[in-house]
This record gives sequence, C-alpha cells and structure tokens, in this order.
Amino acid sequence: MQMRLPLTVCALLGAALLATSSRTQSQTHGAATTGGGQLAKRASEQAANLNPFQPAKRGDPLAEALARLGHSALDADLGEAEPWLFDRATAFYKLALYTGDDDLKRHALELVERYYSLVDANGEFTLKPGDAKYAYADGAVWYEHETGKRTFRAQAEAIHRLWLREWPSRYTPSQGFWTEREIAFALAAALGWHELSGDAAALARARELVTQWATMAEGSGAPLHTLRQHQEEFEPPWAPRRMSSPWMAALFLEHLQTYERLTGERRALELISAYADFMLANCLYDGSVNHPNLKGYLMGYYLCGEGGTYYDRETPGEADGEHSPDLMGIMAAAVDAKRRLGLDAEPALHAYTELRKSAEFFVARRLDVDPPRKINWWIGTSYDSERLVE
Repeated sequence: MQMRLPLTVCALLGAALLATSSRTQSQTHGAATTGGGQLAKRASEQAANLNPFQPAKRGDPLAEALARLGHSALDADLGEAEPWLFDRATAFYKLALYTGDDDLKRHALELVERYYSLVDANGEFTLKPGDAKYAYADGAVWYEHETGKRTFRAQAEAIHRLWLREWPSRYTPSQGFWTEREIAFALAAALGWHELSGDAAALARARELVTQWATMAEGSGAPLHTLRQHQEEFEPPWAPRRMSSPWMAALFLEHLQTYERLTGERRALELISAYADFMLANCLYDGSVNHPNLKGYLMGYYLCGEGGTYYDRETPGEADGEHSPDLMGIMAAAVDAKRRLGLDAEPALHAYTELRKSAEFFVARRLDVDPPRKINWWIGTSYDSERLVE
C-alpha cells in the first residue's frame, strides 16, 4: 500500500497546503498577518519535508471499514454533546484525508463551523458547559488552512485560556484529578493557539505541560497516577494503585508529535519511545484471555501499571479491542521515534503490526458506530500510522 500520510494534524495541514491551488494559497497568505503569516510560512516549510498526501487504496480493510463507518455515523444527533467528544470535526477531517473521500471532507467543514458556533466567549462548549474535555483548538487551525479565513481565532484563544484555568502546568501528588486525556487537550489548545497566533506564552505553556508528563513518567516511562486521581476508584484496595491509560495516552502522544515538530526537542521523541516500552512491558496481552476465538489478536489493558498490573475490575475484556487503533497509533509513533533516536524499533514495529491486525478485526466487523464518539478515537490517533512505520 503506497499511502503517504503526514505526522499530525498540523503536519497534515502542511501537506494539504502544498496540494491546494495557487488561488487558495494566495487567499491564505493574503488573509494572514503577523502570527498568521508565520503560520502559513511554517506550514509551507513543514510540507516541503513531507511526502505529498495520497489517498488510501480501497483494498485496505481498515481504511474501507473506517470510511464505511464514517458514513454510517453522519446521522448522529449533533444536538447532543456525546458525538462531539474527542474532537469530531478534526476526526472527520483526518478521515477524509485518510480515505480521499470528498463527501467526508465537506462534512468535516460543516462540523467545524457548527462546533465553533457552539463555543462561547469563555471557551465553553455550550452543549456541555463546565466540561473542558469538549474544548478543542485543532479545528480552527486546519479550517484556516483549508479556507484562508481566520474565522475561529477568537474561539481558539478562548479555548486555550479555558485550559489555562482548568489544568495546572505542574503536577502535584495531592492533585485530586488527573488523566492523560485532559493534559492532552490542554497541550493541544496551547499548540493550536501558538500555531495560529505565534504567541510565545502559549508555546511556553506547551513546554510546561510536556515537562509535567516527563516528570511524572520518570523511572517508568508512563505518567503513573492513582485510580482515585483518574476518578475510576475511590475505595481500597484499588483507589491508591498507580496506573496509566494507554488509549488516553495516545491522545497526548498525538499532540506531543506536533510539539516535537515545532520545537525540535529530542525529549519528545524520548517520551514517545519510553511510553511504548512501558506498554510493551506491562500493557499488552493476547485476546485468548477473553475468548478462545480471539487467540492471536493483540489487545491492551484499559488501565495498567508496573509489573504487569492492571485494573482488574474493568479489564481484560473484549471491549479492550475497541481501542486497538489508538494503541496501534502509539506503536507507529514509537517506531518513528526510535528510528530517529537510533534505538531498536523492532519490538514496537512487531506490536504495531499485531495491533493493526486487531484494529482491522474489531473495527471492520462493526455495522455502526455506537456510541458515536468511537469514530473520533478510532481515527484521531491512528490515521498516519503507515507513514510513520515506512
């Protein structure tokens, strides 16, 4: 399969910019001033170092399944908050580029316009006020590249400021709530606003969040935190157990790749590599644990800790297979990181291959997307996997 996919959303935007008509490019540059001009310049520079995007061939079972399921999910009730979780607009944009489906791309543009119409001046998503995990800035970035319009900059800045209020830049063990998901979206908001505006303070905030992850991951490779902090358990013996959620970590590592591309910091690659090593040592198992018919399908625990421990009230279970695409994305990023660091990438590559087989099985057999948010995580952190392992 000769698919070429960029590294992350913003790199993907760079490749999209490279492929646009001269008219669209002139609109983009004409509309952008100060920070916007730098954004367009950075995107062009990034694109020059990327393989041009080519749609996936229809013979690929995972791409076929995701395209089919994407279409089946078009009629989700968007008057409800749930389908928007994990950035539906950006997920459909990635899916459109992954599959080469123009209908899905048009839908993604409609989604991003509708999404930001539901974001208020405080950065709150009005279908789910008080819940910051529904606040995303990525859509404003790729929309600006696609259209040349700076329509959603105010919402992106408000979302960044919402995350400044909602998520501390430094971790403390006494912190009552911590998940990989929340720090991922806080990082995404900082990077997105920096990309749009050139705001140095936003990039400094992103650097602090990466440092927070690195500090928590010292010694294990994963940002271990208690099940109480994860708000999974509040009673002994489970509440004090320190674990990590691989599928939520995939969200953070997706944006960590963007951070690495913008800053060139080697430690970002080291953090990706280290988390993959933690997963390889502690978080993967054969599907036969769940059912004999699942023998040979590699799966990942929902929450796992050092020494092969896992949250046994939730996992293992067949539902773990629903996160195979996310974990596949982690291993693909790790293969790329390890190669660039001069480390042995073979264990990560083998895990990627096996998790891709699992992703094809668990996704392709589905007839619909229930709940609707699943399509967002299936594609959100795995769309560029094949390019990363080439």
